[in-house]
Amino acid sequence: MTSRRLRSTYPHRLCRICGPRAPGRHAHQLGASKRKPGSEHDLLALRRSELVEIDYETRGEGLAVLHMTDDALDLQLLRSKGSQEKPVVVVVDRHHNPHAFAAIERWIAHAGIQPGTALFRRIHPRGGIGERITADGVGRAVKAALVRCYVMSGVDKEKARQLAERYSGHSGRVGFVVAAKEAGAVDSDIASTTRHRSLQMIKRYGETADQRLRAPHRLPGVGL
Repeated sequence: MTSRRLRSTYPHRLCRICGPRAPGRHAHQLGASKRKPGSEHDLLALRRSELVEIDYETRGEGLAVLHMTDDALDLQLLRSKGSQEKPVVVVVDRHHNPHAFAAIERWIAHAGIQPGTALFRRIHPRGGIGERITADGVGRAVKAALVRCYVMSGVDKEKARQLAERYSGHSGRVGFVVAAKEAGAVDSDIASTTRHRSLQMIKRYGETADQRLRAPHRLPGVGL
């Protein structure tokens, strides 16, 4: 069986999911033992349905396998929305993404993830690590991480919950596109990681970023 191999060297930032308005410390700076897994999914711009299928090192019951080496992270998606027949391999280099790699490795060590088992798990409200996380659980994990991010920044808990409600399990994927566009990446390079078959969604997600990049107010003598 053949596979498509995609390589991304774009420096992915875990805190991208918090957005430009999230103040202070970001979710990835919190201790791994105090946060649910799932907020790392924007490293590979994954869909929720893909993230929940990831097994560590060897395939177990999932439809994706993540390998980590000294130099890179290698994710093989055996089936995804964009490719139902051929496996797709996405590679992210460690050099440009040290915080992301460190966060994933801390989670693996803390949760005691073994080869052939689910990488991302449920965390019970009273502590303890459960089985494979669900697609709905990814959204809840993202919101929980953002609430902690805002609270540690000085926002009261109720306001933090309201702010976190603006985000979902898809926010990391969208945020990846926006941040890449703001950094000047071209649409085809972004699609090599997001695996969009059409550039239409890339353009849609990146409209605001494009406006900022082209805004004449950024030029000397124009902005007030």
